Amino acid sequence: MTRRLDASILDMTLGELLAALAQGVAAELRAGDLSMIDQSASPLGPRRHRAAVRRRIQRGEGGASVIGRRHLLTKDALDAELAAITGAPKPKSAKRAELLAELGLAESDTH
Repeated sequence: MTRRLDASILDMTLGELLAALAQGVAAELRAGDLSMIDQSASPLGPRRHRAAVRRRIQRGEGGASVIGRRHLLTKDALDAELAAITGAPKPKSAKRAELLAELGLAESDTH
């Protein structure tokens, strides 16, 4: 597959090309990506937001990115994180029954 390159790109030195690329990346970062939410605008708060980004990256879950000091989540990833922390907690009896089932014990075995 052949691609035509703009003549001005071919005439640039490597340093000029890198400088032009850096300017383009900086402009994109300044403009912001509306599909990504950083920690300063997150309803999770900055600390919880950054932790969620690090966790999602570590687990390979996607929807998270770190660019410089900005920790970014997609809208879907942020919604998933919010759902995870706002879900109703299980009552202790349900947690107990779940643990007993996991251990293969019946409720009567524990008394």
